[in-house]
Amino acid sequence: MKKYNFVLVGCGAIATKHILEIQRVGVVKSVCDTNLQRLEDFVEKYNVKGFDSFSQMLQDTPGIDIVVVCSPNGMHANHTIEALEAGFHVICEKPMALYTTDAIEMISTAKKKD
Repeated sequence: MKKYNFVLVGCGAIATKHILEIQRVGVVKSVCDTNLQRLEDFVEKYNVKGFDSFSQMLQDTPGIDIVVVCSPNGMHANHTIEALEAGFHVICEKPMALYTTDAIEMISTAKKKD
């Protein structure tokens, strides 16, 4: 069975649950958070590379299959759309978006990028 390569944005409480599930089917290659203490904690605990810039993580992590969005709810649309535009599959924590217009743009981008 293929092991998928994941990156994760947002190192809050829900991210821990995602990492535990990811480890069943793949490998977390890197994580991203602007809270440097949380980022450092995840880097040490899970032995992954850490970034404080989402764009930089997408550029500098080779072999990404799936981006997991666990950032604050208001950032879900931005992170999802950026990852989709970069050509990655995305798993987005709920709620998908705070505004219907953002959700529609997320869906439209996903369809456009197939």
